[in-house]
Amino acid sequence: MLRRSLQPFVIVTLVAGFPFLLVAAADKKAVLVELAYVLPYLACALVAFLGLKLNKRRVVFTALTVALTYGLLEGGEQPAPLRHLAVALPVAYGLAFLLPSPRALWGQWLILGAAAAVPVLSLAIPGPMAAQLLAWRPMGIFGSLTLPAAAVLLAFAFALATMLDSDRFQRDYRAFVALSQAPILGIIEYAGGHGGDFGGEALRLELAMGFLSASGLLAYGVFRLYWQKVFVDELTGVPNRRAMNDRLPVLRRPFAIAMADIDFFKRLNDNYGHEAGDDALRFVARHLANATDLSVYRYGGEEFCLVVQGVGAAQMARIAERLRASLAERAFHIRASRKIRARTSPKDRAKGQLPPEAIRITVSIGIAGSSDSLRRPEDVLIAADAALYKAKEGGRNRVVVAQLPELATRRAG
Repeated sequence: MLRRSLQPFVIVTLVAGFPFLLVAAADKKAVLVELAYVLPYLACALVAFLGLKLNKRRVVFTALTVALTYGLLEGGEQPAPLRHLAVALPVAYGLAFLLPSPRALWGQWLILGAAAAVPVLSLAIPGPMAAQLLAWRPMGIFGSLTLPAAAVLLAFAFALATMLDSDRFQRDYRAFVALSQAPILGIIEYAGGHGGDFGGEALRLELAMGFLSASGLLAYGVFRLYWQKVFVDELTGVPNRRAMNDRLPVLRRPFAIAMADIDFFKRLNDNYGHEAGDDALRFVARHLANATDLSVYRYGGEEFCLVVQGVGAAQMARIAERLRASLAERAFHIRASRKIRARTSPKDRAKGQLPPEAIRITVSIGIAGSSDSLRRPEDVLIAADAALYKAKEGGRNRVVVAQLPELATRRAG
């Protein structure tokens, strides 16, 4: 195995030296053109490499599928295989992304392998059957398109399924996968209208540019995955503390910060298990993020930080009180309670000692705003944290605004 410290050097050397290999192997006038033909492969290789680093097999699969489709077309195929590949692309994506992912690693690779084989297997469809399956035009709604209507419908179906996906981390990448179909299907449509022969220099270059555009969309989708991995809390889906630390230095007065802490969170974990605790964190995060336009961050543990610019502590207190009251009125349904019931002994069942299906979750909130004595965001954050401590001391489930004279006294002490 190559040492990790040498991997970046080797990769940079290979990437930087590739154009010089082209110069040595081809006429200097044709170097840029030859480089354009291999750029889609390089872009797909980059996406696959980043996918491996993220441990996202579907990212690797989409990069390989685009590279494989480009390789099948780049050799100069005829119109019939064009129709096959136009339908095979959304079918392959549908197999990889829409089917439930098996827990076993071999099962996941089996599905991805079957999906990757679709573009190749599609070339084996006999001509008469292809004419029936791939040239379907319902009521002529697609006009004079060379593309099979099935390809357009499947591409739209995949995009719609992406919009309805509840997993935001997978949905964001799938959105760019869906968008990447547009330049690929577009170049297939264009080639189909011009005889489908990519042997000509003009069509071959346009093919390369179309697939480079598709792989660029995939690359940006991977960048979004990296951004989410770094700045988004995976459990709750809201920005994390690192994102908050990047936001604080750019705040301009006036601004206000609120620190919110889930009341008796340890008791909830002890009584109902960590699965219920995780659900409670998601429940509170969604409530805070959906009920207001404030920036919500997971500060750590069961604490959340709310940041708003352009308002003071008094207005922030009114917003926070509305959030606190509306959360206290909502019922939190414990999905894990059925498992707890199954583990409860018959003796406890006879005594009626069973967990409820729904409970109330409350939060304590401390607030501080910028002022002449609290200019830096870091000072406002400390003041809000001190106010949160007072809210918990005062009985919890309440909003407390930091009092500047008390803070000055504490600093002097």
